[in-house]
Amino acid sequence: MEYQHGTLFGYEVREYLLEKFGHQCAYCGGASGDPVLNVDHVIPRTRGGSDRVSNLVVVCRTCNEAKGNRMPAEWLGALQASARPLDRIRAQRFPEALKRLSQPLRDAAAVNTVRWVIVDRLQHLGLPLERGSGGRTKRNRAGQGYPKKHWIDAACTGASGDRVRLEPAMRVLQIAATGHGTRRRCGTDPYGFPVRHAPAAKSYQGFRTGDLVRARIPRGKYAGTHVGRIAIRHRPSFRLNGFDVHPKHLQLLQRSDGYAYSWG
Repeated sequence: MEYQHGTLFGYEVREYLLEKFGHQCAYCGGASGDPVLNVDHVIPRTRGGSDRVSNLVVVCRTCNEAKGNRMPAEWLGALQASARPLDRIRAQRFPEALKRLSQPLRDAAAVNTVRWVIVDRLQHLGLPLERGSGGRTKRNRAGQGYPKKHWIDAACTGASGDRVRLEPAMRVLQIAATGHGTRRRCGTDPYGFPVRHAPAAKSYQGFRTGDLVRARIPRGKYAGTHVGRIAIRHRPSFRLNGFDVHPKHLQLLQRSDGYAYSWG
């Protein structure tokens, strides 16, 4: 019943239905090409249908208008009698959509159980804590006129997310996990026989594979300034952006810590 009431009515329902039906039209699976998704009452309200989530699907506007206020059996019969390719797709998908109407909320229940455990652990740290949902985040973002982006959703989460000030000049620090290289010490040929061995030492002349460096090369084919991550060799010839470079031309910008950082 939490999906049916409160100030977030409509937002929570829509987010739940989008997740349930995979963010695509339940009737045609996107075959109509219409990107606009609406919430449809399978049994129309004009014919006794309720607003419960067990009577709701998310469908494209084209399919919503095509179904109109017909009952499920009426529309399915019309689809099966039609020779249109789109109607054939609808006829195949519609029974599956009807089966998914009664899909239980056990996945949502599992997520909520884990969420409350995390909330309980965080509350013991004494830090300021807010709880929110995807529907509330969307409502906060849409109410302030911000576009759909992950970092904006993160800013609009929770009770304070409806009072967010985002400047056009703001940039996002993007962090990607890159790992610490491979643990494999022995390289093999296609038949599994060892052909090379990685040295035990992981650094050479103060550099490690994955370090972010700036190379200032004074002359030659690659003369100029280059920035990137290096792959070391245990000789004064490292790989940087697809070419070899001597360590004496390198300036360390960031030690390899398993993550890559950039401004987006």
